[in-house]
Amino acid sequence: MRADASNRYLLFFVFFFTMTFYTTLARHFHPPRYSLPFSLSSMRRVSAGRAPQSPVQLRAFASASGVGASNFELITLDATGTLMTPRISVGEQYRNILAATLDPAKGPEIVERVRALDEATVTDGFMRAYKKNSERSPCFGALDGEGCVKWWRRTVWDTYMEVGVEPQVLETPAKGRGSELKTVFDKAFDVLYWEVFTGKEGWSLLPDTMEALRKLQHWRQTEGGAGCTLGCLSNFDERAESLLIALGVRDFFDFVVLSSREGVEKPDPQIFQKALEAANKVRRDRG
Repeated sequence: MRADASNRYLLFFVFFFTMTFYTTLARHFHPPRYSLPFSLSSMRRVSAGRAPQSPVQLRAFASASGVGASNFELITLDATGTLMTPRISVGEQYRNILAATLDPAKGPEIVERVRALDEATVTDGFMRAYKKNSERSPCFGALDGEGCVKWWRRTVWDTYMEVGVEPQVLETPAKGRGSELKTVFDKAFDVLYWEVFTGKEGWSLLPDTMEALRKLQHWRQTEGGAGCTLGCLSNFDERAESLLIALGVRDFFDFVVLSSREGVEKPDPQIFQKALEAANKVRRDRG
């Protein structure tokens, strides 16, 4: 009983330690009153002993904040960097997939040149391409009708341009039977977009994600957490739902709000308003 109480208080502390209250929105959307972006990295800080861990310390913290555990009606978690992280670097994935797509018979020196690309250099190239296209067309192309697939095709192409891969290399026929009608770029993009970064080949859960989600689930089944809605709120593209399913965590969430669907991204208050609306719908549906 004591261990269960300590775990509960510890979980509550993680909430308090990472809370952000959207009070302006809360005045217009009630319930829920509060939205709390929950950083699982805080669990690591707590377990490392850098924050109060005892029930007494927690109660003092809660009292000072003026908020009780029963006040939590909505918790939102981000996806990238909170729940999950790339399994290996983006640069390594882009380099390896491109090298595997090239036909050595049509230029072994080109394949070797691609294989020799430094993964950190490719990752830096990706970050520049991503930033440029995010500024040009925010929310993965949702605002200008380009859509996620075209947006990502442009970003992947620009990444390879950033690291010096010649356009003619990407436009050569891909290797493999039945690839005559596909260019190297077409095939590499299809593998990256539809295969690698939609599941476990491209992503992995952070070490404490599953444990924290299970504790959240348990807490929501207790009197203190009953009625609290849990959502995933992320600047992510259309693949988020299938990715969460592939990683085995979708069922923990009552709803998923994505910038690519809503046409607005964090930190714009409108996307938090969308989360509040989604939470209200969940509560209405529950009766």
